Amino acid sequence: MKIKDKRPGFTLVELLIVIIIIGILSGAMLLIVSSGNESAEASRIVSDLRSLKAAVMLYYMENTDAAIPDVDPDLKKYMDRPPEGKYDIEEPVPGSLYVRYDLAGVASGIVNRLKKMNESGIEVTSGDTHVRMRAK
Repeated sequence: MKIKDKRPGFTLVELLIVIIIIGILSGAMLLIVSSGNESAEASRIVSDLRSLKAAVMLYYMENTDAAIPDVDPDLKKYMDRPPEGKYDIEEPVPGSLYVRYDLAGVASGIVNRLKKMNESGIEVTSGDTHVRMRAK
């Protein structure tokens, strides 16, 4: 006659505790991943602004008496990778040009990261609707 091994299985409480722990860990991972995405997007915007700033400087080296350039098509020929998004050039006072990115539709976390960046020349303006960098 065979004797059955009577090992008890997992209780309902033990299973619920494991499920709760897995939920807490996955929630923490989700926060970390979303924070990394915001940081990457803010860095991309700053990189595009720097690229546009360099393109403006190259544009004015070749066209000393030119008017304010347009991002498309005037500046894109000076860049390896054209920027994505709504970039433009503004001249708030004569003689000072800024490259500007429209923050409409950008998550507030990205805007906050842009504000906290210790990047020289980065300004979030107009009630958090634009970020700009002085080009000239």
